[in-house]
Amino acid sequence: SSSGETHPYETLLPGTARSIISPHLFETFYSLAIYDILCPEERYKVDIERLNKDCERLVQFQKGGEAARSQMAALVAQATAAGGTEMQIRQATAFTKEHQAQLDRLRRNIDQLTKDFQRQQLRCKLVQSKLQEDREKLTASSGANS
Repeated sequence: SSSGETHPYETLLPGTARSIISPHLFETFYSLAIYDILCPEERYKVDIERLNKDCERLVQFQKGGEAARSQMAALVAQATAAGGTEMQIRQATAFTKEHQAQLDRLRRNIDQLTKDFQRQQLRCKLVQSKLQEDREKLTASSGANS
């Protein structure tokens, strides 16, 4: 920009703030989102683990046998308590198309969440790296010289 032009931040900040905040810092601050500098790793891990547990539960149910015995017992008890007929109780303990659809959905969600997590981690690393490189430009004293 030419010396005759005023930077938009000059009209937005009082003079005392302009002596502390460089134009580059001002632009950087307003161009980044919280998710550019912070990756909620714990939240991702908790959600992925929860989905994995739900998926594993359905896989066990699908396999049947010993692995699914406690699940089937719980389903029988639930259907019985609800006053279900023998046919309804049998249906409650069968792995259905709906169960398969739920299992497929869970697997897709796990894959998508894992990809999102990796993408955001990479984005945060890139932004942190860029901020480290631009460290000098972010201070008003060096920003005033450029």
